[in-house]
Amino acid sequence: MHRPARPAARLLLGLSLAPLSATAQTPSQLPDQVVTATRVPTSLERLPAAVTVIDRATIEQRGYTTLNEALAAVPGITVVPAGGAGQQTSVFMRGSNSRHVLVLLDGQPLSDPSEPNAAFNFGDDSLADIERIEVVRGPASVYYGSGAIGGVINLITRRAPRDRAFAPFGEVAAGTGRTVQGYAGAGGTVGRFDYIATAQAASTRGSNATADRIFPSNGEKDGGRLAGFTSRLGYAPTDTTRVELLARRREAHIGLDDRPFGTGFDDPNYGGLNTRTTLRLSGETVLLDGLWTTGLAAGYGLDDRKFTNRPDTLNSADTTDLYRGERHTYEWSNTLRPLGFGPVSEPAIIFGIQRNEEQVDSQSGSPGFLTVTNADVGSTGFYLGGQARLFSLLDVTAGVRREEDENFGADTTWNLGGVLAVPGLPMPFRLRAAAGTSFKAPSLFQRFGRIGTFFQGNPNLRPEKATSWEAGAETDLAAFGGTATLSVTYFESRIKDLIQFNAAFDTLENRERAETSGVELTLTMRPAPWLDAVASYTWLDARDRDTNQRLARRPAHSGSFTANIRPIEKLTIAPEVIYAGNHREGAFATYLDDSSSLSSPANTKGATLFNLTVTYAVQEGLALFLRGRNLTDRDYEPANSYQITGRTVLAGVRANW
Repeated sequence: MHRPARPAARLLLGLSLAPLSATAQTPSQLPDQVVTATRVPTSLERLPAAVTVIDRATIEQRGYTTLNEALAAVPGITVVPAGGAGQQTSVFMRGSNSRHVLVLLDGQPLSDPSEPNAAFNFGDDSLADIERIEVVRGPASVYYGSGAIGGVINLITRRAPRDRAFAPFGEVAAGTGRTVQGYAGAGGTVGRFDYIATAQAASTRGSNATADRIFPSNGEKDGGRLAGFTSRLGYAPTDTTRVELLARRREAHIGLDDRPFGTGFDDPNYGGLNTRTTLRLSGETVLLDGLWTTGLAAGYGLDDRKFTNRPDTLNSADTTDLYRGERHTYEWSNTLRPLGFGPVSEPAIIFGIQRNEEQVDSQSGSPGFLTVTNADVGSTGFYLGGQARLFSLLDVTAGVRREEDENFGADTTWNLGGVLAVPGLPMPFRLRAAAGTSFKAPSLFQRFGRIGTFFQGNPNLRPEKATSWEAGAETDLAAFGGTATLSVTYFESRIKDLIQFNAAFDTLENRERAETSGVELTLTMRPAPWLDAVASYTWLDARDRDTNQRLARRPAHSGSFTANIRPIEKLTIAPEVIYAGNHREGAFATYLDDSSSLSSPANTKGATLFNLTVTYAVQEGLALFLRGRNLTDRDYEPANSYQITGRTVLAGVRANW
């Protein structure tokens, strides 16, 4: 146990302890607190940023098995798969590009350096080892550096139970599309050591991801096999120091459809293998009788992808595409908590240094269109942030970051936000406002890639930059015989220096601007002990500032409805409705019911999807479940010529002992 800080030390330093990172936190200990938004565990009502938390209970109640499933109902997010199981899937947050969404694993970046835009593939990550997903919408480059323009998604892995030496858990399910999936794991604490390990696998024959309207279409199924393993080993040599090793591996064998001119066509001899390896060694210690926490972390990430296409009657190409991207990260992080004084209470200060190094070695395409990237780059970021409560009514947060890149030089980002609890009202009422800047560094392909003899990357590219702000209100209501929380947020973002091909298609340049604005509306209802529900709606206007055209794949209207219904003690019924309105596709985006013609941009049809998960608790720690996806069997193309999977049903059993 920590001893109380000595009065002399308090007077000298005015500091107290606050754990810093998600790595050091046990989500079950902080059910109402968020780590990702400010890097200090903070309750949701004190955060100026819009945050959605998807915990383990929600993952199981709604039957989520993949990351893209879990994100589909989050306000302000559009999920766009371009193929079947394990294939490339993009996420657009508040209208920003998919490369502008930063994905973390326990605070460590997961974006693939070898992807042309250095973006993350949301299509091949499963959730068996995940305890909690924190989604922070809005700029977050101050704390995490490049990529956090639209927001941050932090995957927080399962923690070992502290009260048992061995606690097993697992799940197995089977269903339509020749689908079989499951996971098994165990964790525990023995003396000063703790451990947890999870293994998972899935196999599906899938369905045809090429839209039925496309010709030629032979009905080929796009199957996939996914596997993964995660382990965490921890050791606490003293009550105030802890070290930890995280190891995670993901592997996806996938069937692909060919993409001539940006559209999908069936191709029986086109497939791929994606692997992602993540390692992290970290340690934190408490100094000065609990007055300061300091931590060191070193991380390694490897994305290794291979795609092969062999000649057939539909495509004569014979190619092997290889992508290898490595990332090394190092961080020194600190959290201080000065004593409150006068009107200031619960202050916290964070500061640290982050070092990021990336290397890419990739080669893809046919001999006449060979794309090659072989380069490396490094950057160092220095950040300082703080938060406090004033007059017991106003929570303020602020931060600044200085990023130094080996190519484009130095760049500074900042953020500022506040939450005001309006006094004197019968129900809690909070006003929120935040503003900040963010950036996305050019990828190694954009800087140094080559295509044949006619294209060369531009090492003089500047980072893409955004200035964003949001304002909103949240109130608790007495409604429907119970309680409800209504939240509304208006947001705007201006993005400049967007990287695009130049007119001659022989290099890239900072040449485009975009502007996004919108409203997120969420109603959380708790009308009875046996029922809770969340309804959300997002209106979005995302446009090219030079042409005033809507940006592709950003529906103007989207929404979701989820509920947990418990008619009897052991039974949970969890319906989910996802709505995506019409949206604009880019070039070659015709949407004709009986044609595959390639033409100018066009609008695509939206859809309303219905999912349902039913869970029955046989006994404590053992449950049966039934999952249904797209139960109304809607045809929907979130990306041009790629349709979502039709109706699927899985049944299984889950154990948590």
